[in-house]
Amino acid sequence: MFTHPDGKPWATLEVAALPGAPKERRKATFTLHDETGVARIGMGASSQDSGVALYQSQGTPGLALYHSQESRGLVVLNGRVPRIHLRYNQHDDSELSELLFWDEQKRVQVDVTAGRGGTSMSLQNPDGQRVFSAP
Repeated sequence: MFTHPDGKPWATLEVAALPGAPKERRKATFTLHDETGVARIGMGASSQDSGVALYQSQGTPGLALYHSQESRGLVVLNGRVPRIHLRYNQHDDSELSELLFWDEQKRVQVDVTAGRGGTSMSLQNPDGQRVFSAP
């Protein structure tokens, strides 16, 4: 840990499991703090995922961009909810690229899919019902 002259953290480098994660899911993290010691920028990497996070003034996550094996692509996180997914997928031996927009309850609201067979788009209302679809 690097500290300001007044003793507050300036930067921390650690290898630890994320809160609530099993010990085998350890992650190396580097965090920069502001002059008050509040986390402002974090970078992390593990065998499962890697990314960067920008924190709000209270030290809570504000915006994050990360790659994870689970999501199969890039994810933009708004606070604590994954909001935008750009991922590669495979379906019936066809390679697909997907762009998904999620709501606060992690429900897909917009799905744009493209592959060799063409492009499709669908919009859902907050109840999850499809309100628009284009092949």
